[in-house]
Amino acid sequence: MGGPHSANGVMSLEEVLEHHGIKGMKWGVRRSRSQIDSAPPSSDTVRIDQHKATVKAGGTRALETKELQELVTRMNLERQYKDLLDKEPNAYKNGQSAIKKVLAVGKTANEINSFINSPVGKTLKKAMGL
Repeated sequence: MGGPHSANGVMSLEEVLEHHGIKGMKWGVRRSRSQIDSAPPSSDTVRIDQHKATVKAGGTRALETKELQELVTRMNLERQYKDLLDKEPNAYKNGQSAIKKVLAVGKTANEINSFINSPVGKTLKKAMGL
């Protein structure tokens, strides 16, 4: 199409109608990006959440052995998964570490520069013939 600066100065309907929302957005409902992008919970997760609610209300005695075993297995798997993720190299952590190193070098360079320009530094430069 001709864009906003078409030859006759008038925009066509195709040029005016644009979508600026988020896919899945509903009118009058505010949701975060993570709420929109998140997948619906699996049937496994729903069942485990029910087991957790049962334990919260009546303790572990309120669950049958099979249900308690299912809950403990799921919780162990989630903990193992989290531990594995924590051990994995992380681009964010690597970037953060690199920035800290650069800032430390910059701070040291700034301190050296300040010392060289101080009265003591100037005296030392003269004494060294620099």
